[in-house]
Amino acid sequence: MDFKLAYWTRRWSANTTLMVQKIEAGWHISHLAINGDADREGAPFLESNLHQDHVRFPHDVGAFLGFVWEQFESGEVDEQRAQEIIQEIGDWITACETSQPIWKVWNS
Repeated sequence: MDFKLAYWTRRWSANTTLMVQKIEAGWHISHLAINGDADREGAPFLESNLHQDHVRFPHDVGAFLGFVWEQFESGEVDEQRAQEIIQEIGDWITACETSQPIWKVWNS
């Protein structure tokens, strides 16, 4: 069960996609350089990937990913719905990343 969590990064001016695989204890998160087994909230690899690219993201992003894990584990959502919800998280990350102010010298 591989899922994709795609979000836009200002650093690359492009989408980045993390591969997210449900495992017994949480998720296996993989990307180019930062990979590994994480807990249900994606710690530590979800935020490590976001920090790597200086992405602005919602404070509770991990809790939302944990909710998806619980819903999928209990059978409340199927694989297709889980993917949709995970992408909603990616869209939320994109919204945070693209809505930050741009100030010369600081982050432009």
